[in-house]
Amino acid sequence: MNPEGLDKEKIIKEETERLINLLFVGARVDLAFFQDRYLITVATPTRTPPESFETIGALQHILRSIVEKKLQEWVPLEIDIDKFRKTQEENLRKQAVRAEERVGRYGRPVYLRPMTAWERRIIHVTLQESPNVMTESIGREPYRKVVIKRKRL
Repeated sequence: MNPEGLDKEKIIKEETERLINLLFVGARVDLAFFQDRYLITVATPTRTPPESFETIGALQHILRSIVEKKLQEWVPLEIDIDKFRKTQEENLRKQAVRAEERVGRYGRPVYLRPMTAWERRIIHVTLQESPNVMTESIGREPYRKVVIKRKRL
């Protein structure tokens, strides 16, 4: 409970259901607190995830604004609709490993497509322990991208 006596999880779940059901009628919302943030998993009746990560990011921003206004405090939360975020993360990790292999094979830097901050972070984290390559974000939003290149010895 927060200082005003409001149940934080109840408010987050109710506001998520209200917002999500405007877009996906009959969607099921699950809420869990994990690693210092609320993870909101949405299952839509049609199992049709949004077409882009930006859509989820926009929904997340709107929801966070609504919840923070009600609770009068910052609330860390993350939304995943029909496992889109999870699938996207797995694909980004695979893309990072393939790019690492190309750098190793050809010795030239690999430039990935422009990505959101979240997508770039997945690439950086995936390759941060690599003994062979380093990553760097270059460019300006919305065209910011990751370049993967050999580590200097």
